[in-house]
Amino acid sequence: MPKLLLQEIAEHPLYLGVVSALPDYKLAFHINENLNLALAHDPVDFAITHEKGAFLFPRYTYSDNEEQITWHLMRNKAACFKINNQELPINTIADQAKKSIFVKSLQQYDYLIAITGNPQTEMVKSWQQAIRNIKGVSFVSACEPTATESKNLYFESNHESE
Repeated sequence: MPKLLLQEIAEHPLYLGVVSALPDYKLAFHINENLNLALAHDPVDFAITHEKGAFLFPRYTYSDNEEQITWHLMRNKAACFKINNQELPINTIADQAKKSIFVKSLQQYDYLIAITGNPQTEMVKSWQQAIRNIKGVSFVSACEPTATESKNLYFESNHESE
C-alpha cells in the first residue's frame, strides 16, 4: 500500500469507520454542521496509481488549534478512476473494485476519519453519535487498520504521495 504522506505525527490517531452512501462533500458538510467543524476539501486528491491510470480518494481536513485536535476525512473507496486527465466512475472500470479500496482491512467502510490529538472518550462517543445521526449515514464505529497499513498512514498538510 502506498504511503499517504500527510505530516508524520507522534501520537497514534483514533480511527472511525463510516458507512454512508452520501457523496464525500455532503458527508463533510453534515459533519461540519453537526460537530461545528470546518472540514475543507484538500485541493489534491490522494491517488493510487494503477497500470492504466489512478484511483482518486478525496480527503478533507480540519485542525482545531485550541483543542489541539485534527480531523482527516477520507474516502476509503475511490471516487473515480483517472485516465489521461479524464475521470471515470469506478463502476465503468471492469474488475477494478477490489483495487479501488484504500485500506483493504477496513473495506467494509466507505469513509475513514482519523482524529489526532488527545480527545476525551466522552467527546469521541458524542462525535460518533452525532455522525450516526446524519441522514444517509448507516453505521459509525471505532476501527483500526492492520499494523502494516497503519505504518503507511501519515497525516500532514503538504499533500504529497509516493
